[in-house]
Amino acid sequence: MNDFDFGFTSLAWFDDRVVYLEPNPDTVFRKMTQELMTKFPQYLPYGGRYDEPTPHLTVGDGAPINLLEEAAKDIAHRLPIVVNAKSAWLMTGGMGPNSWTLRHEFLLGHSKD
Repeated sequence: MNDFDFGFTSLAWFDDRVVYLEPNPDTVFRKMTQELMTKFPQYLPYGGRYDEPTPHLTVGDGAPINLLEEAAKDIAHRLPIVVNAKSAWLMTGGMGPNSWTLRHEFLLGHSKD
C-alpha cells in the first residue's frame, strides 16, 4: 500500500462519552482494519465487540461532558484538516494513563516528498 491523502472534515460522537474526528474518505481505513481482522482474528479491535469498527481519531474519551463539548468547539473551527498518511503504527495499551506503547511502524510505500 502506498501513502495516501485524507482529511478530517467533521466531528462526531459515540454517545455522550467520546468525541472524535471522522476521516474522509474512510475506505482505506476500513479496508486495512478488515484485512488485519482477517489475518489476526485472535487480536480483534476492541476485543471483537464491533463487527465493523468505525475509523476515527479520538479527541476526548470519558471526560465530563462540558470538557468534551469545549474540546469539540475548539477543534470544529479548525476543520478541515488535510493530511498524508506515510505510515501506520501498531500500538498496544490499556485504560490506564500513559499505557500506550508504539510496537512497530509500517511504512506505506513511497511518500511524495
